[in-house]
Amino acid sequence: MRQVWSGPLAAGEHRLTWDGRDGQGQPVASGAYLYQVRVGEQLRTRKMVKLE
Repeated sequence: MRQVWSGPLAAGEHRLTWDGRDGQGQPVASGAYLYQVRVGEQLRTRKMVKLE
């Protein structure tokens, strides 16, 4: 698991980029991955696909 961002952001639209590496800095394989976004007490989990 890897955390891409932690901390407050101003209101509005934001874009974060994941470089395709795990918590140890190693590249991960192509496939489906889950990510989570927490805003206040709301937690959203979504799926993304890494293609190579």
